[in-house]
Amino acid sequence: MLNLELLNLVRSIRQEVTEQHQAEFNKLLADYEALGVNITAHLIEGRAGMVIPEQARRQEVGLIVMGTVARTGLPGFIIGNTAESVLNQVGCSVLTVKPQGFETPVRLAS
Repeated sequence: MLNLELLNLVRSIRQEVTEQHQAEFNKLLADYEALGVNITAHLIEGRAGMVIPEQARRQEVGLIVMGTVARTGLPGFIIGNTAESVLNQVGCSVLTVKPQGFETPVRLAS
């Protein structure tokens, strides 16, 4: 019985988080749609580095826009590991967006 209760709790939390993400995403896109930009958004579940390229191929998208923070490792130094992985798997353009307030660790030599 405990396993069923835990499973129901996980499902409930997942649904709530999904609804919150969808609401925030829709709010973000509203400004662009008001400008007449045609946007088709997909909220899919899974490992981003795998499901984004699969969805892009299935939908034959021309542009992927994704957030990135470039947290770890040399490959992720500039755009981020997941974005780098997606970029190497798709045949369309990829636009990566840093979060507001992000400061690059890259410094120019004086």
